[in-house]
Amino acid sequence: MFCAPEETQQPFTSRGSEFFLNVTSAEPQKITQEELSDPVRDLKLSNVKGELLSSRLQQWNILDDTVKVTTFCSRKKIFSRS
Repeated sequence: MFCAPEETQQPFTSRGSEFFLNVTSAEPQKITQEELSDPVRDLKLSNVKGELLSSRLQQWNILDDTVKVTTFCSRKKIFSRS
């Protein structure tokens, strides 16, 4: 017999404020491209460190399948004058 997951509210406390999260599924929510961009920008991570974080999260199967982890090339620096 299949039973749909019940929606429950679980308390979550952060810095003295209490929030309630609606939990509807046992499946963890994966991080989307937009959700990943915010902390990378907020923490002022360099491109290399942002890519490293993304790569690790991808290895741990935490990122959504639509998230693309790319490496930026700096070949054009060789040809530009300083």
